[in-house]
Order: sequence, then C-alpha cells, then structure tokens
Amino acid sequence: MNDSNIFVNLSHVLLSKITKYLRDNIDKIFFSLVCKRWFEERHKYLKFNRDRFFINSESSILLNSYRSLIQDSFKKEIPNGLHIGNNVDVTYDISTTIDGLKSIDPTNIRKVVAAYYCRLPSETEEIYSFIERSNVTKLVCCQTMKYRIPMNLTSIIFPYWFNEPLVKDHLPPTLKSLSLGEQFNHPIEPGVLPDTLEKLKINSKYSHIMLQGALPSSLKYFYSWNHISRICELPPSLEVLILNLDRPSLIDGELPLTLRKLEYAPNTSQLSIKSLVNIESLTLDDANINNNSIFDLSQLPPNLNQLTLITLSRLTSAMPTSLRHLDLGYHSNYDIDEIFPNRSNYQFESLAWCGNRNKRESLEGLKIKSLTVLFEDGYGEDLDLPSILTIPNGIESLEICETHMKILNEQSIPSSVKVLEIHNFDCFECDPFIPKTVEHLKVPYLESYDVLNNFYPSSPNQIITIPQLSSSNISSRFETTHFELFVKFLEIPSFDCFAYDPFIPKTIEHLKVPFLDYYETTKS
Repeated sequence: MNDSNIFVNLSHVLLSKITKYLRDNIDKIFFSLVCKRWFEERHKYLKFNRDRFFINSESSILLNSYRSLIQDSFKKEIPNGLHIGNNVDVTYDISTTIDGLKSIDPTNIRKVVAAYYCRLPSETEEIYSFIERSNVTKLVCCQTMKYRIPMNLTSIIFPYWFNEPLVKDHLPPTLKSLSLGEQFNHPIEPGVLPDTLEKLKINSKYSHIMLQGALPSSLKYFYSWNHISRICELPPSLEVLILNLDRPSLIDGELPLTLRKLEYAPNTSQLSIKSLVNIESLTLDDANINNNSIFDLSQLPPNLNQLTLITLSRLTSAMPTSLRHLDLGYHSNYDIDEIFPNRSNYQFESLAWCGNRNKRESLEGLKIKSLTVLFEDGYGEDLDLPSILTIPNGIESLEICETHMKILNEQSIPSSVKVLEIHNFDCFECDPFIPKTVEHLKVPYLESYDVLNNFYPSSPNQIITIPQLSSSNISSRFETTHFELFVKFLEIPSFDCFAYDPFIPKTIEHLKVPFLDYYETTKS
C-alpha cells in the first residue's frame, strides 16, 4: 500500500459520497478494488443499491467478499412490497404464501401482489383484511369484487381472467388508478367509476359503447384497445389518450384541448389534431387501413416534441422544427429533402429511420444524438443499396435492429458513438468487433455466448450488456430471460473480467473459455 498517496488515504466520508454517485453495483465493486486499503475497509463506506439486484436467500450470494455488505443493504431498506403466492418472487421485498400472511407486519407495506389464486372465500377475505390493517394503497391481481374491496386502495389492477360487472359504490371512493384485464367485457355504466379516478386502462375485448358520463371528469389518462364501439364523450381534462383503433369516427365530438399525448390516431383526423395546442407526443397509425393518402406535415401542431409514424401515406411539407424525438417507421413514403428542407434547423434527441427503403437517403446535416436503424424483415436484401451503412458523425448512441444485410465495418461507426446496440451479429461485414471509442455495447438478443469469444471489453471504460441465458434455453434467443448480465474489464492479475446479473454477482476467469462453463462454475 502507498501510505503517502493522497487518493489512497481519502476519508471514509468522502469515499461514501463518491460511491453514492455510482448507480450500478458493479461500478461500486470496481471502485473498492482500486487499492488494498479501499478493499480492506470497504465495510466502512460502501453501500449497494437495493434496486439494482434482487436476492431471495443467502445461498444466492456467491461473491463472498461482499456477502455481508449485500445483506446489510437489504436489511437497511424498509420493505414496502408484499407478494402473496405459491412460490417466492424475488423481485419483491417480502414474499409469502397465504398461510404465512398472519406473520407479516402490515405497518410498512404499501403494495400487495396477490399472485395466489384464492379458491376459498376465506382466503380472499384474509388478504382484504390484511390490506385494511395496513397502509397499502396498491393491489395487483385483485381477483374478485364479490367481497368488499378495502376502501384505502388508490390503485387496483385486475388479472386477465377477471370478468365481473363493475358495481356502483363497490370501488374505493379514493381510487385514482384502475386497470381491467383482457377478459373483461361488461358495460361500464355512468356513475360506476369514482370521480377521483385519474387513470383508466382497459386491456380487454371491451365491445360496448362508452356512454356519456361513463368516464369521470377527473380522468387524465385513458388507454383502450380497439374493441370499443364508440366513445360518446371524452373527459374535458384528459391529458393522455391511447387508442388502438382503425375507425376515425370512434369518438363523438372534438378531442380535448388539454391532451398532451395522443397515440394511434388515424391520420384522417389531421384537422382536429392541428388544434391540439398542448400536444407534445403524437403517434399516427393508419397502416391497417391500407390507404395511399397524403399526410400534410404542416397540419401538425407547431410545438410537437415527439412523433411516431405507422403509416402508408405519402408525407408532404416539412417536419416541425420543434421535434426532438421522431420515428419514421418502416413504411413511410417521403422525400427526405422535402420533409427536412433546412437540415440545420433540426436537433433530434432520438431518430428512428428505416435502413432498407427503396433508396437509402443520407442523414448528413441533421443533428442526431441517438439513432435507431430499422430493417423490415427480408425487405431490401435484393435491392441495389449501398452495402455499408453511412452513419453521420455526432451520433452518441446507435442501435442497429435485426438484419442479415452486411452493413457495418470498422470505418462505418463514427468515433462519436459511445453506446452501440446490435440486435444481430450478421450485420457485420467481417467478424464482430467493438470500436475502441464505444463505451457500452448492448446485445439484447443472443443465441449463444460463444460469439463473445471474438471480442470483449479491452479497457475499464467499456462494458457489455447481454441477456442472461441458461443451459435449458440457450438454443433459442426468443426464450432468453429478461434479466441482464454485465461484462466489464478488470485489471487485476489472473482476472480478465468481472460480471454480475441482478440476482448473483460473480467473478469470471478467462473470457475465451466457453461462457456457460465459467458462468455456472464461478469461483469468488
């Protein structure tokens, strides 16, 4: 140890403040390995982020040097989520069975997930009684309204099988959020929904007319699929409207001027959309109508911030310069010089653009922070398109969606790109690689870890995010779990990399060994 080094001898208070700014636990561990003192005195300053991994038992902790620190991070957190089911769910602070519910202190519980299917009325009543004795405000998987629902709830999510009629005065009078499942198909009568409701999601085959007065005036968020016959009236203060629809006459009357977000609106309602002076986010979808109409971009609200186009229509006029997020979709028909007449006026935080249209336009001159290159499956591979994709300099984040077209080489990715997401390694002209200037490589889909033997982080500034595969699902990338594994370079003798997933931190030796071998036989 270099006892005279000013950084080595930083106080525990200062070390604690520094590590608090590190979001990922892997970086906290890296920090503690900088020098011998920081490692040996890690218990005096290091604290892990509870929400960055989930561990349901001590046997899940394989990184022995940090076992007690991980345990402490769980003990110091006040539990507020309770899962009731047949099996333990490690994503919640407390998980129990219906029989173990009596032993749970309800004082600090704020949310209950009733994943256990109640076969007896007494079981439902026991759950509801527990909620009434607690400070719970959210119930996930509310299975029935046959018994009195606790009146202290402000948020209720019904499961997909729920299909009981909603009865007036049976919902809590302070309810703010309600989500109905896929099987629900009973008419919602006026006055049934409490006048405190702010958010309503109908994730179902609801096929009835939404009568005048059925939606309370307090509603700010309304989401529904396209089975509703008609909406007679929208609440005057509605801010978010998400409708998966293909009938422009679905809504009677005008859209509320308070709308900030509108999704899946057919483009035949352009004139009414232009009057929405407060709109910030807009998704236009007429792909199912199969028309070849014209959509005049000058009819868009002038202060629009986000626009997503799912359309077969021909786009004319210029895009609003207020746009910061734009998704041009797969099928939009446009002249890029017409929709961006003066490219220097556009500054995009994110842009999604199809890379295998009939012609591949240049994006030069547009200021783009994050670029997503879309590819329609099988389309464009027989077109006479430039083989290598040209990415404008200045882009910081680049996502290449799945394609078998050879569009990337070492010169095609500008040095400005710090985050690179690749959906399919077939897009490389030669062997896959990580440019030295890229700091974070994301691989959301992976059939096998073997492909990683060709490249790995070459410096502590680089990290790879890959899906966690198990030996049972490694043959199919569509069966990967939603958990991620992080791989990062670690400059310590005999160790090449360090990796962890949200459940089990692990140390890795020699990346070029088949990945599953050392992943499953990790030493710590």
